[in-house]
Amino acid sequence: MISLCNETSYYMQPQMNERWKARVAQCFVPFIPLARVLVRYGPLDLRTTIWNRIGRTRLVGLQHRFTVGTEYGRFTGDSSDMISQYVYYFGQWEPEVSHLIRQRLRPGHTFVDVGANTGWFTLLAADAVGPTGRVVGIEASPTNFLRLKENVSNNRLANVRLVNEAVWSSQGLLSLFQGPPSHSGVSTVVPSFAERRGCEFAGQIRARPLPELLTPDEIATLRVLKIDVEGAEREVLLGSEPMLDSVPDDLEIFLELNPAEYDIDRLLRPIRKRGFRAWVVPNQYKAEYYLNYSAPYRRDNFEELLKTPETQVDVLISRTRP
Repeated sequence: MISLCNETSYYMQPQMNERWKARVAQCFVPFIPLARVLVRYGPLDLRTTIWNRIGRTRLVGLQHRFTVGTEYGRFTGDSSDMISQYVYYFGQWEPEVSHLIRQRLRPGHTFVDVGANTGWFTLLAADAVGPTGRVVGIEASPTNFLRLKENVSNNRLANVRLVNEAVWSSQGLLSLFQGPPSHSGVSTVVPSFAERRGCEFAGQIRARPLPELLTPDEIATLRVLKIDVEGAEREVLLGSEPMLDSVPDDLEIFLELNPAEYDIDRLLRPIRKRGFRAWVVPNQYKAEYYLNYSAPYRRDNFEELLKTPETQVDVLISRTRP
């Protein structure tokens, strides 16, 4: 009996240690706002030191719901989720992409955000196009959509229309796979992508081609289209191809490409036939990049995508150089 008890205690020890660590970690939640102030507003050396220290601890992974002011409005999120975490600590997300989108949008333009997640680019675009412009935020994940809807509502954005559906090459129902709490941004409708990213089945979602989700006026004034759909880019573009003959000539598309999911050359062929070229947009997710980011790339630093990339890459599809 004693031997059995000792053996049981041995196997339960890791679980007890994890529970104890989790309880201790919760005691540090009140210090998260202080850490954020030091990382966000301190001198660079201090910011880097603080981040390097807390980045190796459980602190940044603790659930901490927040609302902070950003350049584009109030943003609500959870600092344990990667996108929200970067907005919380660094005040931005994908700064180079953000700069290029903001640079292109003017009052009265239309911006369509396919894969809007919790709304960073939706808020950015709503601020840029003003009350006379239009923003359409499309997000398949119901969990992410609720956070997106909250951010739009908190900022009272009357120029934003939200859609909780998946964009695909045809009508139908698709399986939705929700990304882990630490990275909701990898939520997807592509099973192979979901398996690699640790996503879990979360039900089914209605899917339609993009032209069916937009109004004629939105298509006619479309200036920037962003597509970030975690492996489903090929299907989105296939369904959008008929629309490309009806959009303005200065349409530009920001597109995340995943070579593990499809043939990129084949995917870009219909777009290139219409005079578009693909330019690589520098985009990193290391904290050091965000800590040291100060200015956007110069125009002559962008390289055209001429060969198939080996890893995921962000591109700007445009008839002119960035």
